[in-house]
Amino acid sequence: MKPIIHLYLLAILCLNVSALLAQSPMQTDEKTTAFLKQFRSDYSNHMMNNKLELIMGYYADEIRLMPAFQKTIMSKGNASVYHKAFSARFDIKDYEREAIETLDLGGRVVETGTFTMILQLRSTGKEYQINGKYQDIWKKLETNGLALITEAWNHNERTEIDDHFRFVEVPAVQTAFQA
Repeated sequence: MKPIIHLYLLAILCLNVSALLAQSPMQTDEKTTAFLKQFRSDYSNHMMNNKLELIMGYYADEIRLMPAFQKTIMSKGNASVYHKAFSARFDIKDYEREAIETLDLGGRVVETGTFTMILQLRSTGKEYQINGKYQDIWKKLETNGLALITEAWNHNERTEIDDHFRFVEVPAVQTAFQA
């Protein structure tokens, strides 16, 4: 009789755990959704018009940029150096972001999406289209706002200009080796 009770209890536990795992993630509220939409718009405008001031207000002081082909860039100041180096090397003709999923995880909001960028390498004048994915992690602030703490992206395919996306002049760290 005892093995049957144990089996029964195990089955109930498994059903409860699987129901918990199957729950849909929390959706963001309208205010957060509008805020993120505005950020995507400001980010696109920054990229196409080289207006760093459009995005720096969104960044937390401890922002962590994780760009394609680059070591991790830590801090708002270093993020600014990266964006300036990027704009000096490339002329962005078009940039669009599309959110795929946004999750409210309590103290954090995570947005995952895709981007398309048409850029011109200034040194050659040649244009390229880059498609990729991004993930932004936002910290909820006590003032009911959000601050971007991690911005990561990568390209869907390798291109002949991948080496041009590395900026040795930008302070960066190999986070895998940090304690």
